[in-house]
Amino acid sequence: MCHSACLINSLQVLWSKYSGGRAILTKSSAHHYVILIISVFVLVACGAQGGTAGPVDEQPTRIPTITPLPPLPTIPPPGSAENPLVFALTDPTGELEEEDAAAIAAAISSRSDLVVEMAVYSSYPESYKAVCLGEASLVVLDALSYIAARSEGCAEGLLIAERDGSTATQGQVVAAANQVFTYFNFRGSAYCRPGADSFYGWILPVLTMRREGIDAFTELDAVVDAGSDEAVLQLIADGECQTGATLVGAEQLIEQATVVDIIEVLPPVPNEAVAVSSRLDNLTRALLQDALEAQSEELAEFFSVDAWIPHDDSLYDELMALFEQVGFDFLSMQE
Repeated sequence: MCHSACLINSLQVLWSKYSGGRAILTKSSAHHYVILIISVFVLVACGAQGGTAGPVDEQPTRIPTITPLPPLPTIPPPGSAENPLVFALTDPTGELEEEDAAAIAAAISSRSDLVVEMAVYSSYPESYKAVCLGEASLVVLDALSYIAARSEGCAEGLLIAERDGSTATQGQVVAAANQVFTYFNFRGSAYCRPGADSFYGWILPVLTMRREGIDAFTELDAVVDAGSDEAVLQLIADGECQTGATLVGAEQLIEQATVVDIIEVLPPVPNEAVAVSSRLDNLTRALLQDALEAQSEELAEFFSVDAWIPHDDSLYDELMALFEQVGFDFLSMQE
């Protein structure tokens, strides 16, 4: 191999350097010669260890195995047989005929080519929760529940009920004539209401009294459940109550209409609304709206209203203004 030749060449170079090419051994050159001999042994040792490089055993590059991910679960389209649309109805009296409800669902399904099923709830707050939890795609809500659903971004109105040519009911706060002139005089009075759950006869008057600085729960002398608007007015006429609330125009129900004064006309309360879930896509929503409008007469008969007409959110503006003015937590009414 080349190691011997390399060593000889190195020896010659070193010898030539230190001896100047003369074969004369002096004390100085002897020292250099010793160094030269040591260098030779080192080079020989290194050469013996180095050797000739053997063949390299190359390892093939491993290609990682790709493991496919499991397929993502697919959600059937809304309105399909596997994912029917639920129409939530409210039946607080328990008198709803299931066959009639099924017939309405079948008619909507036929018109829209969507599968629609009916679900019945016992209160509007329950129906509100159903649409906000994604359990219902269509829902009928009263004014308070619709305001809550809209504020939560759960639903949008499609249709609103019309009765006697109006899409809202409106109440009025009344008082005994020549006795109570302003809200200030409500303190210590006996208040007559149609019922504890009357929106225009109790809930709204409580808010208007709060607006005027009166706490209806502590500053009224008594609260009487009269049972009807006519009974409220009759009790005021008879002197058993001094204040109360009825629907606008109810004073015409009694002969002594002049015995009551109107203190305030309350904000209108929109009728029931058919609302659609905000989760639905625009196409499904459009198909539902067309089907509902096509079935409007059947829906009106089913819900005992004169007609269903296009919904308008501005109907709630006056009501919302009062809520904001007194800081009314309408969401708490849905619990």
